[in-house]
Amino acid sequence: MTAAEIIANLQRAVALHQAGQLGQAEKLYREVLRRAPEQPDALNLLGLILHSRGKKKEALAHYDRALRAVPHLAPVHFNRAITLIDLDRVDEAEAAYEEAIKAKPDYADALLNYGGIAFKRKDYAAAANRFRDMTQKCPLDPRGFRNLGQTLSDTNDTAGAAAAYAQASLLNPKDTDTLIKLANCYADLEKFEDAVSVIKRAIVLEPGNGEIYSNLGNWLGALERYPEAFAAHDESCRIAPMRPEFFFNAANVRLAAGELETAVTLFKRVIELNPDYIAAYVNAGEALKALGRFDDAINLLDASLARAPENVAAQINKAVALSSKGVAQGDTGQYREALADVDPALALLDKILEHDPGNSEALTRRAAILNNQAEALNNLANVDGALAAYDKALISDASPSGKLSAELIKSNKAVTLLSAGRFAEAWPLYRYRFADPAITGGNRAFPYPEWRGEPLVGKKLLLWADQGIGDEVLYANMLPDVVGLGPSKCILECAPRLVNLFQRSFPSIQVVPRTHPVQPAIAEFCPDYQSSITDLGEYVRPRAESFPMHTGYLHADASKRDIFRAKYETLAQGRKIVGISWHSASPLTGKYKSLPL
Repeated sequence: MTAAEIIANLQRAVALHQAGQLGQAEKLYREVLRRAPEQPDALNLLGLILHSRGKKKEALAHYDRALRAVPHLAPVHFNRAITLIDLDRVDEAEAAYEEAIKAKPDYADALLNYGGIAFKRKDYAAAANRFRDMTQKCPLDPRGFRNLGQTLSDTNDTAGAAAAYAQASLLNPKDTDTLIKLANCYADLEKFEDAVSVIKRAIVLEPGNGEIYSNLGNWLGALERYPEAFAAHDESCRIAPMRPEFFFNAANVRLAAGELETAVTLFKRVIELNPDYIAAYVNAGEALKALGRFDDAINLLDASLARAPENVAAQINKAVALSSKGVAQGDTGQYREALADVDPALALLDKILEHDPGNSEALTRRAAILNNQAEALNNLANVDGALAAYDKALISDASPSGKLSAELIKSNKAVTLLSAGRFAEAWPLYRYRFADPAITGGNRAFPYPEWRGEPLVGKKLLLWADQGIGDEVLYANMLPDVVGLGPSKCILECAPRLVNLFQRSFPSIQVVPRTHPVQPAIAEFCPDYQSSITDLGEYVRPRAESFPMHTGYLHADASKRDIFRAKYETLAQGRKIVGISWHSASPLTGKYKSLPL
């Protein structure tokens, strides 16, 4: 057989091979090799057929013969590497890929598989370097960027992964999987607008993919674009009505939007589809608590605990539901009823802490429940019981997780001590009051030394008021005491509507309104000390005996007083005139300070 005939037979064999007629192709390859035993193309291509038939060692022998004939054939090194992988000879396969790349530096498939070996053995640094090398040598191949994105994502380099996926999606705009991964990266980076934009491109490519719609709904919910989020979740549930996780996501967005009844309905649908979906019970309990349906929440959480008795989230949420029920009862004056659910709630949390003493969620919740117990006991005039509960709460507090803090517990304990007349113990703790969300007019935090009882003779003192109008008026009774300590000058910052009243009542003090930024008079004052008027109590009201006997410390505007008195005397027609402060506008505590008229 002449050289021309060998080439002709090889070409026919390749055509048969490409047509899938492997048997006839094999015969021709073997015929070529009978005439030209070291023909590298025939050896390589026959090796591919043998590999496909499971004859991997025989295939490897053919590749080795081809490379002995022509050592730098990149495709042969590549095929040899694939066979070595199937023979579980990974180190040799890695070396074969290196040879393929050495022979052809921009060999995309070899670069891809070379990086894949490092990725599979979780050598992510090497994998990232190899995929980066591929992106440089094959900048138009999206696979290098996509695999680099996956590697960086698995090493928590989310920003790097997003950049790689973005380039991959530019090179292959119709790759839905890359678009989904890019959108997920943006979401992890809290770039929800970008996530929404990308996932909408994926929807165009796969309009029947419910998971894409579910993700879209989640991210629209994060942007508080709730009507769009609802529509996306509705579509995901329509496409896949038996997928409980889609209904769960839809319910969570409804919960976040405050559509509590709809959220409960959707969570119950999740439970119908998968009765062991414990998170659905837990979140449904959250919605029911928010609706004030505490018993329904407790019953549902009991059902979850019957299926998963050790589920920590369900145990914590049941404890919170019991506590929330008690708080609601306390708000209506049912303090004894409120205390009834404390022990069962604490028992649930103690069970968790028995197995996991450092569980911060359980510790913090336990502190909150003890704090609530203390408030109820205080309202029942059980001061000792309340103080003991506060102390237990302080021990339990795992703080500051946003639900409760040691500062708030101390502030609440201070209120109980104040109500019991134990002023010396109370005032230092009451400095923590700014942790209480009910406290309005927060800590001014002026950049001057805080007065802690130092001598004031000849010193300049800045005083400022906090909390509500009533509190400012109450604590102003201590101003004459402080003036009597001999400061050379004193400025008081207070609510604007109290400026005139306080200036009339305390003429030796310069009174300025509370503004943001502060009044120029304060900025120019440069005081030696500053203090909230509330905190003066630690030094001028340490005991009950420290409260002076007086007939009043505020002075009304005489002309306005006379006008109002004449008006009310006319209306009273000889009857006594009694003034009642009956309404507070505070959104947090107003209901406790107001009377219906």
